[in-house]
Amino acid sequence: MGISLLEAIDNWKHMIKKNHVTEASQSLRDTADAILKMTQTLRGQFDDMKKMFDDLAKSQQEHEEKLSREKNTQDCTEKPEEEESDETFLREDTADRVLREASPSNFNFYYQTRAGRGGGTAIQFTQALQSQQIHFDFITTFEFVAAVLQHEEWDEPILFINVYHRPGYNLTQFRAFLDEFQTLLDEVLIINSIIVTGDFNIWVDVENRRATDEFDWLLLINNLDQHVQEPTHRAGHFLDLVITRNVEIFDLFVLENGISDHYTVNFNARPVSKDTREKTKESMEQDEQAKQFKKKEE
Repeated sequence: MGISLLEAIDNWKHMIKKNHVTEASQSLRDTADAILKMTQTLRGQFDDMKKMFDDLAKSQQEHEEKLSREKNTQDCTEKPEEEESDETFLREDTADRVLREASPSNFNFYYQTRAGRGGGTAIQFTQALQSQQIHFDFITTFEFVAAVLQHEEWDEPILFINVYHRPGYNLTQFRAFLDEFQTLLDEVLIINSIIVTGDFNIWVDVENRRATDEFDWLLLINNLDQHVQEPTHRAGHFLDLVITRNVEIFDLFVLENGISDHYTVNFNARPVSKDTREKTKESMEQDEQAKQFKKKEE
């Protein structure tokens, strides 16, 4: 501005005293317009600066989140204690070599191949776990591999079963699968802690579907919990499941890593302690007794 604010005020007073009202009004108007224009310019500059700082902060946050995700992914994929794979295209003549190359140096594994193209299931686990593979010869409707694993910090072992159930079934075929799956569960009743994982090809996310309802009922009557609650396939369905009994599952997440049309399900697990199971059982018995007592009173 070519004139200071104090000088402008003195000029306005001088003009008003001389009754130069029109000139004073015009001077006020011109000065106000100049101040308004300058204020708008400054506001625009401040807005641009604020946007620049916001963009920098957002970029920094996104960079930190990316580093965190990469670290979490690396921690979960490079240092697991146990891995389970299905539909792996394992062949009898190459399975051992393929799994050896795909496993960390301190890992062991069990596997089951398919005679035809594709298929195959595997369990890979750290040598810190004691292990024993279990075989069931009566299973014909799905592929699986099973092993009992024991860690020195666990109260008792966990039975791991990795399953591949083919898609494209009708209701009769699906019920045959349920019958065999129930028979397998009956065979391992002596084992308290169980984890069943794998590609079941059952749309458990779709309600009021006959196959889903019957599968949910089987889980219910066997006191089994299903933990995956988000899509595990690029088509958007929950196909790859984590099913447990007397096992605590935590830090479960699904990772779309581009390996196949299925995503990777990552989780940590440990068996529920004997003390916790006994307390839970005692609490359930007390609840049942209370219900029976209330029923008698009515």
